[in-house]
Amino acid sequence: RVEQEELGDLKLYRVQDRTTVASRQSKQVRMLDKAGVPVTRLYEADLYANDDIDYAPMTVLLRTRNDTKNNLGVPLPSGRVSVFETAGRGAAARRLLAAETGLRDIAVNEETELRLSESPDVQIRQVTESREIAGPQRLARPFLPGADRRWPLDETTRIEVTNARPFAIQAEIRLQLDDGQSLAAADRPAAQKNGRPIFRVTIPSNGSLQIRYQTTTR
Repeated sequence: RVEQEELGDLKLYRVQDRTTVASRQSKQVRMLDKAGVPVTRLYEADLYANDDIDYAPMTVLLRTRNDTKNNLGVPLPSGRVSVFETAGRGAAARRLLAAETGLRDIAVNEETELRLSESPDVQIRQVTESREIAGPQRLARPFLPGADRRWPLDETTRIEVTNARPFAIQAEIRLQLDDGQSLAAADRPAAQKNGRPIFRVTIPSNGSLQIRYQTTTR
């Protein structure tokens, strides 16, 4: 265990016990030991609005908050993080390395996220259903090069998510909008995170889910 001290804007961690590092040698010292930290397991995707994307795996995300309620509440330094999961049950249970990822400096009370590997069991795709230009004469899709861009461009897109896991999962899908583009409507609630639309949905076990949304570009 180490003790945290302040050194200007930096954090100094002092090792309580004496230790030595021989020439051409390295040594690992346990710095923080926090047990029982609850995390939420999510699946996430980052999509450009209206881009056609074939089925692709979603990314596994572990999320918690760096506060005392979650048995943390100390500044977390940047570095590599190893994530282990238990496979099997009883005497056959084994602790296996699931993924390795990076962690940036995390302040107290800040949301903490660990992005792990992609999951082949949870897939997402995006399909543009329609693309129209509004004006005195509506021009049907496809959007024609050189068309009068003074008129709004309306696009309707469908997102499909499939879950091959034997239990329901939580998924978050963020949209990247172009300049002048806005989310006009959606058949599921859309929140905002960091100024971007985000859909938070639950996918049933061995099931699928669709999201349809419309954007307008002026």
